[in-house]
Amino acid sequence: MLVAHLVPGYFVAAQSKLNWASEWNPTQRAFLWATALGSTVAPDFDVIYNTLFRGFFNHSILWTHSVFVYLVFGLVWLVFNMLKRCTYIKTVAGLVALGGLSHLILDMVAHGTPILYPISMRAFGIAPQRVINGGVLAYLTDPIFLSEPLFCGIAIIHWIHHQDRVSTHFKNLMTAGIIGGIFLFTITFTLLLPILQEAVLPLLPL
Repeated sequence: MLVAHLVPGYFVAAQSKLNWASEWNPTQRAFLWATALGSTVAPDFDVIYNTLFRGFFNHSILWTHSVFVYLVFGLVWLVFNMLKRCTYIKTVAGLVALGGLSHLILDMVAHGTPILYPISMRAFGIAPQRVINGGVLAYLTDPIFLSEPLFCGIAIIHWIHHQDRVSTHFKNLMTAGIIGGIFLFTITFTLLLPILQEAVLPLLPL
């Protein structure tokens, strides 16, 4: 997954916001939003660093894709929740846990990831073998890539419909436009898929 990793973070923050304390200031609330969104993409920061500074597009740190890391944050949330204390820290921990776990789930859908590292290096996933072996180019030219605009479109529609200052007519118009755009992209992508797959075939690992 690429941009779609942000979608679960958005929904988690939107739902969590219903329970945020009224005394939390704008800076604290902004940090919670940043935590919710950032935790969904943070596991891939090593890929960004490697691409920019080391000349290769791949992971070099596997701890960020280990389920045990996010279970620890989940445990912190559980302890503070049972103690009924440190509500803000508890919320931060919960957002990190959910954001990280959502990243792992989407990675398992999109390609595969070693969620049991360091106990096991096995990559768990349900993606086609072509995508698992071929990396990002294979992912970008596989039907599974259509999940990206779908997930992003759902999040944008949800955000639009929760804007109080926007008229219902405009919300409905934007929703129709987004759905139409996703449908058009899906049809175009599907028709071009054989051409795209053939074009990237020489670039994929053997």
